[in-house]
Amino acid sequence: LIAAEDTRRTSRLLAHYDVRKPLVSLREHNEARESPRLVERLARGEPIALVSDAGTPGISDPGQVLVRTARAAGIKIVYLAAWHFYHHYRFNYKYFIKLCHSQGIAVYAWFAFPQVTPWIWEKHPEWREKNASGQDARSGWRLPLNLFHPQARAMAREWLWQVMTDFDWDGINLAELYFESLEGAANPARFTPMNADVRAMFRARFGWDPIEIWRQRKDAASLRQFLDFRAGLAGKMQEDWLRFAGQLRTLRPGLHLVLTHVDDRFDTGMRDAIGA
Repeated sequence: LIAAEDTRRTSRLLAHYDVRKPLVSLREHNEARESPRLVERLARGEPIALVSDAGTPGISDPGQVLVRTARAAGIKIVYLAAWHFYHHYRFNYKYFIKLCHSQGIAVYAWFAFPQVTPWIWEKHPEWREKNASGQDARSGWRLPLNLFHPQARAMAREWLWQVMTDFDWDGINLAELYFESLEGAANPARFTPMNADVRAMFRARFGWDPIEIWRQRKDAASLRQFLDFRAGLAGKMQEDWLRFAGQLRTLRPGLHLVLTHVDDRFDTGMRDAIGA
């Protein structure tokens, strides 16, 4: 669910990035009425995005009533999607973090690697993740990069470090550290990673290109070999990013570090679907 100050402008932004989510209005004239309803949904565990127009923080920006209502309902921690940086817009993190802190609410930066930020995805098409159909991977709302490319990974780390040091975060949440998609190998147009670096790594180890799974190499054993390799990559990706994020504690000893992981014990098919 997305709560927006101006639903018309936000609709254009969502359409540009092919994001299809329910949209509700949250502005000065209705936030007293709508905020309790949104907080009820937050309390049930539903994620809600807040999109603000340009304005003067603390005067014309929405969110103040929503934050106060959330605190009154007992919400003590919120997660802010930390990737909203675009060519002509970025979320006002400084204002919103200060607003939450004024109500005693801790704020965690939520990262969704291998997505980094739409701005980097547009600026560096050569770093975009590829699906098994050979196209740029755009699965739902995520715009994943090939973080096995040394330059892309270095920029992603530099960007994370800057975001974490520019703002007064209380914690960091590394989430969605897996691949696409829930349909698994059955849908090559959504299956990742199929970038050149991962294919080269696999080929060097096993002697064949995994793209052949959707061409002439259709046996179950070949697919199993790549799915196991892919799950290993996801695990290594989680270890690497946790280790790197942990270095932030040298600057902020009290920083909380959270990894959101898909537990495949409840759905054993998740490992093959997304590598989790």
